[in-house]
Amino acid sequence: MTKENINYQEEVLKAGLLIGLTSVFITLVAYMISVETMTEWWFSLLTLVMTIGLTIYLGISYRSSIGGYISFSQFKKKYGTFTRKNKSSVFF
Repeated sequence: MTKENINYQEEVLKAGLLIGLTSVFITLVAYMISVETMTEWWFSLLTLVMTIGLTIYLGISYRSSIGGYISFSQFKKKYGTFTRKNKSSVFF
Protein backbone atom coordinates (compact mmCIF):
# COMPACT_ATOMS: atom_id res chain seq x y z
CA MET A 1 0.00 0.00 0.00
CA THR A 2 1.29 3.43 -0.82
CA LYS A 3 1.10 6.47 1.38
CA GLU A 4 -1.58 8.06 -0.83
CA ASN A 5 -4.00 5.15 -0.25
CA ILE A 6 -4.02 5.47 3.55
CA ASN A 7 -6.94 7.34 5.07
CA TYR A 8 -5.63 8.63 8.39
CA GLN A 9 -9.03 9.29 9.94
CA GLU A 10 -10.24 5.82 9.03
CA GLU A 11 -7.19 4.26 10.67
CA VAL A 12 -7.66 6.33 13.83
CA LEU A 13 -11.36 5.46 13.95
CA LYS A 14 -10.65 1.73 13.61
CA ALA A 15 -7.96 1.87 16.30
CA GLY A 16 -10.15 3.90 18.66
CA LEU A 17 -13.10 1.57 18.20
CA LEU A 18 -10.94 -1.50 18.78
CA ILE A 19 -9.42 -0.11 21.98
CA GLY A 20 -12.77 1.22 23.20
CA LEU A 21 -14.69 -1.98 22.53
CA THR A 22 -11.96 -4.05 24.16
CA SER A 23 -12.08 -1.83 27.23
CA VAL A 24 -15.87 -2.03 27.43
CA PHE A 25 -15.77 -5.82 26.96
CA ILE A 26 -13.24 -6.28 29.78
CA THR A 27 -15.26 -4.02 32.06
CA LEU A 28 -18.54 -5.81 31.34
CA VAL A 29 -17.01 -9.26 31.86
CA ALA A 30 -15.51 -8.15 35.17
CA TYR A 31 -18.85 -6.64 36.20
CA MET A 32 -20.71 -9.86 35.36
CA ILE A 33 -18.22 -11.94 37.33
CA SER A 34 -18.24 -9.72 40.39
CA VAL A 35 -18.32 -6.00 41.04
CA GLU A 36 -15.52 -6.41 43.58
CA THR A 37 -13.27 -7.61 40.76
CA MET A 38 -13.26 -4.10 39.35
CA THR A 39 -11.74 -2.71 42.56
CA GLU A 40 -8.77 -5.08 42.62
CA TRP A 41 -5.32 -3.71 41.82
CA TRP A 42 -4.62 -6.41 39.24
CA PHE A 43 -7.73 -5.50 37.24
CA SER A 44 -6.49 -1.94 36.81
CA LEU A 45 -3.05 -3.23 35.87
CA LEU A 46 -4.55 -5.67 33.36
CA THR A 47 -6.63 -2.94 31.75
CA LEU A 48 -3.64 -0.60 31.54
CA VAL A 49 -1.36 -3.26 30.05
CA MET A 50 -3.97 -4.27 27.47
CA THR A 51 -4.59 -0.65 26.44
CA ILE A 52 -0.90 0.12 26.07
CA GLY A 53 -0.28 -3.19 24.29
CA LEU A 54 -3.08 -2.58 21.79
CA THR A 55 -1.86 0.96 21.20
CA ILE A 56 1.67 -0.25 20.49
CA TYR A 57 0.39 -3.00 18.17
CA LEU A 58 -1.89 -0.62 16.28
CA GLY A 59 0.88 1.98 16.02
CA ILE A 60 3.31 -0.55 14.57
CA SER A 61 0.72 -1.85 12.11
CA TYR A 62 -0.15 1.70 11.02
CA ARG A 63 3.51 2.58 10.57
CA SER A 64 4.15 -0.52 8.50
CA SER A 65 1.08 0.19 6.35
CA ILE A 66 2.38 3.66 5.44
CA GLY A 67 5.80 2.41 4.48
CA GLY A 68 7.72 1.95 7.73
CA TYR A 69 8.30 5.62 8.52
CA ILE A 70 6.14 8.05 10.45
CA SER A 71 6.81 11.78 10.58
CA PHE A 72 6.81 13.73 13.81
CA SER A 73 3.57 15.53 12.91
CA GLN A 74 1.82 12.20 12.28
CA PHE A 75 3.15 10.92 15.58
CA LYS A 76 1.80 13.98 17.41
CA LYS A 77 -1.65 13.40 15.91
CA LYS A 78 -1.60 9.72 16.87
CA TYR A 79 -0.26 10.42 20.37
CA GLY A 80 -2.79 13.21 20.88
CA THR A 81 -5.61 10.83 20.02
CA PHE A 82 -4.24 8.30 22.51
CA THR A 83 -3.97 10.85 25.33
CA ARG A 84 -7.48 12.18 24.68
CA LYS A 85 -8.79 8.62 24.81
CA ASN A 86 -7.05 7.98 28.11
CA LYS A 87 -8.33 11.23 29.60
CA SER A 88 -11.88 10.37 28.54
CA SER A 89 -11.61 6.82 29.89
CA VAL A 90 -11.21 8.23 33.39
CA PHE A 91 -14.88 9.19 33.31
CA PHE A 92 -16.01 5.74 32.16
